[in-house]
Amino acid sequence: MKNVLGVTNFYKELIKGTFIDAFARSVLNIAKLPHRGEVINRQDTAFTTQFMSRVLTNHSNSIDVGCNTGDFLIKILQLSPLGYHYAFEPIPRLANRL
Repeated sequence: MKNVLGVTNFYKELIKGTFIDAFARSVLNIAKLPHRGEVINRQDTAFTTQFMSRVLTNHSNSIDVGCNTGDFLIKILQLSPLGYHYAFEPIPRLANRL
């Protein structure tokens, strides 16, 4: 394993700063598999969206605490346009985006 890492580092240093560098980085970024946390987050988002689709009606009301950038709030507004909705985000940088 050490030998493989040595060869990898050799090629990294050889390419770094050349005209191939940006291209090689973009190829490697495309080839990277998502982290486990990203996969779980996508699954949770899909589950939550499906759940809201089954439960919310046109007149449902909601409270979104820790709404981040409002992704779920947007879905809630689509599913329940006639309800009252409150969204809270304690992080000022994210709250300003709402």
